[in-house]
Amino acid sequence: MDWNSFPVPGATNEQQLAGQWDMCFRATSAADAFVDQTLRATIYTQNESAPNRRVSTDPNGVARFVCDEWPVRTVVSGQWTNAASFPRQWQTIQLWKFDIDGYTVMNGSYDDAANGPNTILIAPGIVTGMYGRRGLLLQLQYISGWANAGITTAVDVADKEIAVDDVTGYTLATVDVPIIGRIPDGASTELVAVTGTTTSGLSASGAGTLTLATGAAFAHAAPTDAVPACLITTMPANVTRAIVWLALADAMVRGAMAVTVPDLPGSEEHGASNNDLEMMGYESLLPYRRSTH
Repeated sequence: MDWNSFPVPGATNEQQLAGQWDMCFRATSAADAFVDQTLRATIYTQNESAPNRRVSTDPNGVARFVCDEWPVRTVVSGQWTNAASFPRQWQTIQLWKFDIDGYTVMNGSYDDAANGPNTILIAPGIVTGMYGRRGLLLQLQYISGWANAGITTAVDVADKEIAVDDVTGYTLATVDVPIIGRIPDGASTELVAVTGTTTSGLSASGAGTLTLATGAAFAHAAPTDAVPACLITTMPANVTRAIVWLALADAMVRGAMAVTVPDLPGSEEHGASNNDLEMMGYESLLPYRRSTH
């Protein structure tokens, strides 16, 4: 959408852009608060005392670590210590001792389904009854959520390198198992296969470059006043639609920085209130709420 086509009376371009993005940020924060987790891909650090209801052990010795956030993509790091040790004497857990419960190909490719694992499996011998109930302290870092990044430089047709503001989540991509991302850009919307990143490594985050399997099919605009004009995202369409509804509801609140949309030929007017829009947004987000069972 070209926001400049719908001016806010009396506002400068800078004020209009700031107001519109402020509404988007507020809507995003409202969505995260409602689902009780961060929807975009993040590297999350979680501490748990074990064994307890969140960290149980199967008869075969395999431990199940229930995560605060989902869907879990991969484990970045893990360590343990005796909960009674001060200062902490952390012992590193090798990454091969972790797996994702119910793992299929959960690298985070674009998919509208609200599903994915929320449990990390830990190899036998780590979580035992040696120190008694809650006698062990575990600290795991993992990537969860949906990769979502703003494109920070213009993209030309056939470009295979895309500069973005956040590589988190895309770092799981490989040539053999690429991450399918979507660039929503009107008539130039396309799906692309990300095969790698720079900066690379599971713990990488922030600005970097995405490498595509094949060149971009369409050109995509550069940022306007440092605000990305396009995204490359794996976020489900139901989530982005819900956030649009929440932003529209916010715009209808008296005193908010709203966008004035002129009447269009053949258009219909509806009497929906901001409460109706909020209800539609939150109902769409229900399947994405945090699960810690």
